[in-house]
Amino acid sequence: MKIKELFAKPIDRPIEGVIKADDEAHLANELQEYIITREVEKHLTPFLDAYNQSSSNTGAWISGFFGSGKSHLLKMLSIVLEDRQIDGLSSGQVFADKIDDALLRAELLKASKIPSKSILFNIDQKSDVISKQEFDAILSVFLKVFNEMQGFYPKQPYIAEFERVLTKKGKYEAFKAAFEESAGEPWESGRETAHSLDAEPFADAYSKVIGGSKEEGLRVLDRYFDSHKVSIEDFAKMVKEYIDAQEPGFRLNFFVDEVGQYIADNSKLMVNLQTIAESLATKCKGQAWILVTSQADMSTVVGEMAKMHTSSDFSKIQDRFKLRLPLTSQNVSEVIQKRLLAKKPDDSAISDSLKELYEREKANFRTLFEFSSDSKTYKTFTDEQAFAASYPFVHYQYDLFQEAINGLSTHNAFTGKHASVGERSMLGVFQEVIKKIADAEFGQLATFDLTYEGIRSVLKPQHQQSILIAERNLPDLAVRVLKALFLVKYVKGFKGTARNVSILMVDSFDVDLTQHQKTVQEALNRLEQEVYIQRTGDVYEFLTDDEKDVENEIKAMEVDDSAFLSLAADILYDEILKETKIRHEDNQQDYTFTRKLDGVMFKGREQELAINIITPMNEFYGDEATLISHAMSHPELLLLLPEDKRLLSDLNTFVKTDKYIRQNRNSSTADSRLRILAEKGQQNINRKTDIKQRLEKMLSEAKAIVNGSQVPGLGAEPRGRVITAFQQLVRYAYPNLKMLKTVFKEESVRNILSEQGDDLFRHDEGTLSEGESEILTHIRRKQGAGERPTVSSLLTHFSVRPYGWYQAAVLANVAKLFMRGKVELRSDSNILEKSEALSHLTNNRQFSNTIVFLQEEFDSASIQKLKRFHQEFFDESNTATEAKEVGHRFLEALHVEITKLEQISQRTQNFPFVAQLEKPLGLLKEWADKSYTVFLKDLDQIEDDWLDAKEDVIDPIKKFMGGQQKDVYLEIETFYREHRENLTDIVPDEAAHLQDFLKSDKPYRGTALQEAKALKETMTKQVEASLKEERTAAVSKVRSLAANIETLDGFSELDEAEKARLSRVSDTVLEEIQSANLLAVVRDKLSRYSIDGYQRQIGILNEINAEKAKSGGVEEPTSRYIPSSALTIDYGKGAIETEEDLDAYLNAIRQAYLAELKEKRKITL
Repeated sequence: MKIKELFAKPIDRPIEGVIKADDEAHLANELQEYIITREVEKHLTPFLDAYNQSSSNTGAWISGFFGSGKSHLLKMLSIVLEDRQIDGLSSGQVFADKIDDALLRAELLKASKIPSKSILFNIDQKSDVISKQEFDAILSVFLKVFNEMQGFYPKQPYIAEFERVLTKKGKYEAFKAAFEESAGEPWESGRETAHSLDAEPFADAYSKVIGGSKEEGLRVLDRYFDSHKVSIEDFAKMVKEYIDAQEPGFRLNFFVDEVGQYIADNSKLMVNLQTIAESLATKCKGQAWILVTSQADMSTVVGEMAKMHTSSDFSKIQDRFKLRLPLTSQNVSEVIQKRLLAKKPDDSAISDSLKELYEREKANFRTLFEFSSDSKTYKTFTDEQAFAASYPFVHYQYDLFQEAINGLSTHNAFTGKHASVGERSMLGVFQEVIKKIADAEFGQLATFDLTYEGIRSVLKPQHQQSILIAERNLPDLAVRVLKALFLVKYVKGFKGTARNVSILMVDSFDVDLTQHQKTVQEALNRLEQEVYIQRTGDVYEFLTDDEKDVENEIKAMEVDDSAFLSLAADILYDEILKETKIRHEDNQQDYTFTRKLDGVMFKGREQELAINIITPMNEFYGDEATLISHAMSHPELLLLLPEDKRLLSDLNTFVKTDKYIRQNRNSSTADSRLRILAEKGQQNINRKTDIKQRLEKMLSEAKAIVNGSQVPGLGAEPRGRVITAFQQLVRYAYPNLKMLKTVFKEESVRNILSEQGDDLFRHDEGTLSEGESEILTHIRRKQGAGERPTVSSLLTHFSVRPYGWYQAAVLANVAKLFMRGKVELRSDSNILEKSEALSHLTNNRQFSNTIVFLQEEFDSASIQKLKRFHQEFFDESNTATEAKEVGHRFLEALHVEITKLEQISQRTQNFPFVAQLEKPLGLLKEWADKSYTVFLKDLDQIEDDWLDAKEDVIDPIKKFMGGQQKDVYLEIETFYREHRENLTDIVPDEAAHLQDFLKSDKPYRGTALQEAKALKETMTKQVEASLKEERTAAVSKVRSLAANIETLDGFSELDEAEKARLSRVSDTVLEEIQSANLLAVVRDKLSRYSIDGYQRQIGILNEINAEKAKSGGVEEPTSRYIPSSALTIDYGKGAIETEEDLDAYLNAIRQAYLAELKEKRKITL
């Protein structure tokens, strides 16, 4: 059975795939074949509701992309709404009969019965405005078709206006007859030249019908031409007048095709359309409708225009076209299936064959027609009915072809004004495909490339040049593949992989997929090789002529071979491995490595270890034995990548493309070339991503070889795989790593040097570790050869093969040897002690200056001798066994002893006898900074002197200062120091004895301390008794003087505050006397009060009395008090030696007292 035998109607019958607004020739056929799809039914409901109710919303926007049926629906509505009679049939009734829904059918019939006139036109075809930038371009078209509908001249609106005026006067027909009589031709043909060549006949006709002279008739059209100017409001009035002249309820409907494309991004035209719709709605009260079509829906058009013209408001036009009828791909596929692919309804053989085919192949649909997961997905057949309705087309082809055409249109691939994609409908394209495979046997499928023929005639030459050349030079399959890639070039989300392209080319359910994909791949390779297409990763893409030129220029770029190897190395090492060093799991240390690709080092310095990745580009690739033999001379991890035939080509293309873009992107580059460069740049980004993904996969499958043997047990993750294999390389390159039984860290050296020897080595029974022994042997060998190994040279020696020891491990083992006394550290010929060793083993700048020597050996006798002396001198045992540790213990004890003695010697202020420690301290300090070896070798030089000092001075003083004797002595010293003046006054002899005791340099001998303590206790009692007596007398005197103040004039009138002011002076003195501990202080406080304090109290009283007198308006009292102690006695001699002197002194007192009395001053005693 042939495919053409399946269909209900002949597939080669004339089908107007493209519906033209002005095509009246095939209306009957169009009306009969029109399919009312479910989607159209859904949109008709709200439209007819509004139309039948004479809504104020008199605008409808029908949108849909190429082949969606929007123009067809517009034309059918223009016919049906005016219920045009076609071949004796009511178009409204024919259309209604296609609707299953009874309510909707009734609404349609109701609408068709409303008296109306339809004006259907393609706005672009009717437009004769040279530039759409003319602000009234749309108005001009509307006026033109309106005039034409009335029989007026459409090309010149001023002539049409002349005709309209005559019509209103009822003289238009008479004028036409007069013109034809005068001109010899009908007015309809003669009016085109009536204002020029046929002016005379026009003037004759005008003068006959209207009256007036012929000369006046010659000037009529001039006046109309000069005065003619029509605004949108004027146009709306014309329409209104026309409607009013018709029967009641009449509608005038404008059906405007391709408005969206005509307006494009012109905001003036958008506003023009909006104003026309608004004016018609206002003036005509719902009796003038505008229905338009556009590829884009209203929201999209307004949105895009708003972005470009942010200052304009386009919201009003949405209000004018509230009725939206968007048509989608579902509508297209349904139309195609019902008009073109409908199967013979009563042929059971056909239905059974389709059912059998579906049942047999439905399990294979996904395998045959499902695109790769990273590409755009399309619906497949949902059931048998869907399959039968679409066969021999595959379901994805409807949507994919629509997207292909939209993409090509966006990129200006079509010819014609505005490059309208509507020049070719999907229905027509699919009919061409069916006709091409009509004679194929049942079971064959339509391939996607066949749709190319349906649009070939409307493609611009430059877009099909490559295909024309290919058709003359390439095999058929390659040409078909090229056509398919051309169609999907601009389909967003569709990836032209070999798998996806092979799906587009599936022409039968019986296809051998493996062989089919192989032949498609061969075609793709051929096309790529001859630069018809380009490949980015595994995605192939059609090249336009400009793109082909760029591609050829890229291929001709010269680049160094190392460039693409460097790119591969960068991706492998920087983006996949991302490591410059790898941590070894046995010791948690990082090991650097040389990065190689095909034996060539990339970036950084050469390291002892290496990773060498072998790619298919290597000259010895495939010769594993040779590659391994080359690697055996170096400690390297060999990674043999699996084969990838496209790797070199893709790397080469990336490098050339990158170089080309950088060289050609500049300000002088044409915009079209810049667009291609931008696309090439994005393709290169995708290409690099693809290369990386493939290298990751290759690395995950790479064979890892160390020392000629393959490393087993590697995982699949590429980075982890390399890291795991690197562990084996470290173990092979550094066999002596196993000598390190401990994992050392940076802080290990500090911890080792801070430990005591016994604690540090308590678990190893004095046995050196394998690592320590290895270092010690190396030092011994170097010293035997006359060399002086440094910390730096040890680090260098043990960091390389066969050791590979890390810095912390070498330093820690040196520190352990140092602590064991096996080695000593020297810097500038000075042997370093433990406190100094830390900085020299942790500071990198000290490594080259720090020499490591074998420790000097000492016999056991010397060691034991020093240990005995340690016991004798420090009264503690030295438990160390090694010479160095014994020496260090001794030095540590010595420094502790010096510190203790220095602390004691600093207390000379209270314990003057400790000054005797100065000489022994000098002896100890003289040896404190020497090496411990001195004590092992030269102990005889100090032994006797130190022990004598210990016996005679150090021990007695330490014992005295460390016990209760020190406290007794301090009490005596403190008592003497605080009461020395009292003691010399009260008990001078006993004070002298106590002073002699405190000056003694050996107060700790005999009973001196006990005797001094007893004397101190006796003297304490004596001092306390004397102090008490002296305080009592002084207090009594002060109180007596203070009481005198209370007897003076004016005291009784004082208030409490004033009295307190007076008594505060004497109260303070009493407190000071009571707290004084020295007799001299008590006496001094009494004397000072008697002389100064008492007088100050009298002065305060005088001052208070004077202030009171002044404030009371009374003269200041003439008599004031003055203490007798304040008087100056003019005696003239310093002593009274005779009776005469006494008389003279008493007379001087008398004179002084009398002088004060004369001054009205009273004298206090």
